[in-house]
Amino acid sequence: MHLHWLRIENIRSYASARIDFPDGSLLLSGDIGAGKSTILMAIELALFGIRGSSLTYAALLRNGTERGSVELCLTIKDKEIIIKRSLRRTRDSIKQDAGYIQVDNRKKEGTPEELRAWLLQEMGYPVEAKDKAISLVYRYSVYTPQEAMKQILLDAPDTRLETLRKILQIDRYSLMKENAERYVKGLRNSIQELSGKVADLDEKKAQLKDISERVADQKSEREALQEQIAVIKKRKELLDAQVKAAEAEQERMRKQVEQRTILISKRQFLTEQLDRTSQKIMQGKAQVKALEAKIKAVSQETGKTREAEAIRKDIKDAEQSIVEQETGIRIMTERLHNLQENAIRLKKEAQSIEEIRKKTALDREALRLLETTVAKRAALERKQKNNRQELETLAKQLGQEKATQDQSTGLIGKMKALTSCPLCLQEVPHEHRARIITGQQAIVDQKKGRIADLQREQEKLQNEAEQIAAALQKAAESERQKGMLTTRIQGLEEARAKAEEARDRQKRNLAEQEKAKAGLAGLRKKDNTLEKERVRQLEAELRQSLEDEKRKAEQRQFETFLMDKKEELSQLLEQKEKDEQEERRMKETLEQTEAVVEQARTQDRRVRETKETRENVKKELTDRQIRSAGMEASIRAAEEQYHVLSAEVKIKEQEKQMLTSQKGIHHWLKGFFIDLLSTIERQVLLSIHAEFSELFTEWFSLLVDDEALLVRLDDTFSPVVEQNGYEIDFEHLSGGEKTALSLAYRLSLNKVINDFISQIETKDLIILDEPTDGFSTGQLDKIRDVLDQLPNRQIIIVSHEPKIETFVDHVLRIEKQDHLSRISS
Repeated sequence: MHLHWLRIENIRSYASARIDFPDGSLLLSGDIGAGKSTILMAIELALFGIRGSSLTYAALLRNGTERGSVELCLTIKDKEIIIKRSLRRTRDSIKQDAGYIQVDNRKKEGTPEELRAWLLQEMGYPVEAKDKAISLVYRYSVYTPQEAMKQILLDAPDTRLETLRKILQIDRYSLMKENAERYVKGLRNSIQELSGKVADLDEKKAQLKDISERVADQKSEREALQEQIAVIKKRKELLDAQVKAAEAEQERMRKQVEQRTILISKRQFLTEQLDRTSQKIMQGKAQVKALEAKIKAVSQETGKTREAEAIRKDIKDAEQSIVEQETGIRIMTERLHNLQENAIRLKKEAQSIEEIRKKTALDREALRLLETTVAKRAALERKQKNNRQELETLAKQLGQEKATQDQSTGLIGKMKALTSCPLCLQEVPHEHRARIITGQQAIVDQKKGRIADLQREQEKLQNEAEQIAAALQKAAESERQKGMLTTRIQGLEEARAKAEEARDRQKRNLAEQEKAKAGLAGLRKKDNTLEKERVRQLEAELRQSLEDEKRKAEQRQFETFLMDKKEELSQLLEQKEKDEQEERRMKETLEQTEAVVEQARTQDRRVRETKETRENVKKELTDRQIRSAGMEASIRAAEEQYHVLSAEVKIKEQEKQMLTSQKGIHHWLKGFFIDLLSTIERQVLLSIHAEFSELFTEWFSLLVDDEALLVRLDDTFSPVVEQNGYEIDFEHLSGGEKTALSLAYRLSLNKVINDFISQIETKDLIILDEPTDGFSTGQLDKIRDVLDQLPNRQIIIVSHEPKIETFVDHVLRIEKQDHLSRISS
């Protein structure tokens, strides 16, 4: 893995920065708190995101900002990868947003967990490792703070050994052994269970043979019964055919008997109908004679008068003349009355013209005054908008000044309490702290005065805003009143126009009244007495004409009835003759069919006897079929039992084979495989221990030039220090010796991890954070030799020592001013 560049936004003391990582060794140089360690944190955030308590949101997002981000460009296996992660401040907490990973210009967005999983796959870290194990692999193969490495050396031996086993994945042999022993235990239980299952296998096979023989006997008996059923079925089919033929003949005779019965009923009905027809003929002749007498009498009574329709027309003309005169008088009277009422209403409407003119003049004057007030509203709104913008600008400035003041106050408090650097643990000089406190106190005093000026200006603008708001409210009320007055003036104008129109209509109304009075007087002079008398005479003539027409209509009705009766009488005589002929034919047919009845009775008896024989055969067939069905069910049950038992025997035979196989696996695991895993684990651990101990001794000898002081690793990978042949405790070493011991252990562990875990892609990178704490001048010179022997392509070092600048290929200086870190060179 090779780092190219890192871009950070609002991370700790950085507002915005880009850091380039060249090949070779790079030194991050700067004062205490300048922001060197933030770069290492940002790299770790880009790779893994937030991981437990080692890296928190609050520790990373810059105070006073809403969002922050890191973007890292690196190369893994010749693939250029860019990964970006973002932080966002909410009301209650800080959260990590979704980001993206770009591989060879192919961008893919994802959640923080998905980005981490994708990158770990590219880095070749073990897939089965958990979050903590992945953290340890990166921590001990790429970047470990020096103080954290010292803590590893001080851990309990069992804890240290277990940690190394997890990092180097040696614990998988123990896990495999535990799984194998657990599997052996399960095999033992399975063998016992299978032994119990196959114990009755021979007994089941004997039962299977018995069932097979019983089924064969039942099938032979079923075949004999089926032959009997076939014979009975043929006999039944023959009887079915005989019954069918007999029933057909029976049906034919039954239809003949039914036809004879119907014929008897028809002859009886025909006889009764002949009697009724004779009676109707006698009644019809009597009715014809009576109708001829009535027609003669009505003809003698009828007189001669005018047609009723002509009389009605004369009456209608006379009545129309009378109605027209009376209608004209009524219409003219109503018109005169309506004209008089309209005249009164129009007079009232015309009298309101002068009053409407006065009201209109007053409203127009009030409208002119309101328009003057409304015209000022636009200027007030512009003034209000400018006032709001000035207030917003002041609020932002006030917030910025207060934030700066709070930061300076907080830094003063921290510097007063600070005695040593939290990263390198060196004592901070008093002069350095006093210089920072004095500078920050000057900033606080300056900001206090500036804040007071801004607050006074803000109060002035707020008072002005209240005055503008009151004036705008008054202008809005005037605009509303203006609309009301405009509407009212329009109403008054319309009312005046209507009143003037009413005055013109009043003049026309008076002229129409005079015309109506003259017309009414002319209609009342006419006399209609003669017309009414003529109507009474015409009505008397109409009544006589109607009586004559009624008698003529009655005569025509009688003549129609007479013709209908004569026609009906003629039809009755013809029908009687036909019925008499039909009755004679029916009598002859009945005499010919008397023998059919006896033949039908004989055929019914023959059909009944044949059916009884067939029912007996059918019952015998049913008995045989029931026996056959019962035998079939018994055979099916036996066959099902055979199949079930056969399947059970087959399963037991398979279980027997499985039992033999499991016994072999159990013997192999118990007698060979588990012991082999213990041997492999022991050999691997010895091999790693040998390489680790040799590298540890070599690195320590390079860093500490003291032949009396020797180091090695014991069986738990704990460092053992000997001086002149005596073991000494780690705590009794000097500061430089402790650092040298920790650095040697760190470099040895890095080499062992890179050699043993072959698939990881982070071998080319190592980060050393303050690796020379407490070193003497002579030991510092040894760092040059260390850097020359490190095989890594990229080496990033964080240190306060100026001398190291002469050992490295590149130097990156970091400065911090006004709480902001920046890259100076």
